Amino acid sequence: MQRRRSPATAIRGVLALMVMALIASVPGTLPAAAEVDSFVSDDFDSVVLDPVWSVVDGRGDGSVATVGAGSGTNNSLRVMQPAADEDFEVEAKFDTAPSKKYQSMGVLVEGAGGYLRFDYYSTGSQLRFFAAELSGGSGTSLVDVAAPSGTSLWLRVSRSGGAWTVSTSTNGVDFTPRVSFSSSLSVSSVGPFVGNYSSKSAPAFTGLVDYFFNTAAPIVPEDGGGPAEEYSVSVSTVGSGSVTRSPDLASYPAGSQVTLTAVPDEGWSFDGWSGGVSGSQNPVTVTVSSDLAVTATFSEDGQPPGRR
Repeated sequence: MQRRRSPATAIRGVLALMVMALIASVPGTLPAAAEVDSFVSDDFDSVVLDPVWSVVDGRGDGSVATVGAGSGTNNSLRVMQPAADEDFEVEAKFDTAPSKKYQSMGVLVEGAGGYLRFDYYSTGSQLRFFAAELSGGSGTSLVDVAAPSGTSLWLRVSRSGGAWTVSTSTNGVDFTPRVSFSSSLSVSSVGPFVGNYSSKSAPAFTGLVDYFFNTAAPIVPEDGGGPAEEYSVSVSTVGSGSVTRSPDLASYPAGSQVTLTAVPDEGWSFDGWSGGVSGSQNPVTVTVSSDLAVTATFSEDGQPPGRR
């Protein structure tokens, strides 16, 4: 996810536009806090985003996808799920770090008329941690400090009544408190976001979210403790010809791509695909998310398609 502005201001650049769009849509769209259960943990180990999440793309220039096992990827937006207005602790792990000026990623906590944002951002030469609250249209910076960098970055947000504490880590074990403050925000949703907040030129940024956990009910082991799901891609033919697969594997990890090429025998022509693939594009590349059985149909030259 991505977008931003001067990190010292809570509402600037693209991120502000995204948030304002969300606030405008809250009335009448989210259930009252008392009717919402605690948010659930997700380790993004499926090729399909769990329906508990809602994709919010205020600017309309982002995308969300899950890649392989254990990471989710989203560009310039946030994914949110309803949360009860109660004490909680969320822990998020990011497998990318902002490296260019204006890139950022973190956690949003939203409520009626306001939100809290906690994020890592880059100045172009330094990684920093920033937190801010927006309430009633007014933004207040809570902290803006240098943060140690790492291959992965963790962010933990704890709430107890009106008291909030936010901590960061580079190993998921040792957490350093970055800010403690009081807020009367009535929580309605939580989720990770990625942004690039310059009003002039914002560098594209793809954030990989390994997991987003409610620490009261984490997923153990994360990602099931095993390899990514794998699926078969089987091919068959009608008529005289063959099909090649590239790469040609016994099975394919979820989210991987395979290119199918229909090769007609002499005197025959390729008509089209059926089964797990449709149309007549040749070659055709498919993204594997389930077992696929694909048939290539060939017709003898000089005969109408379908008659052999």
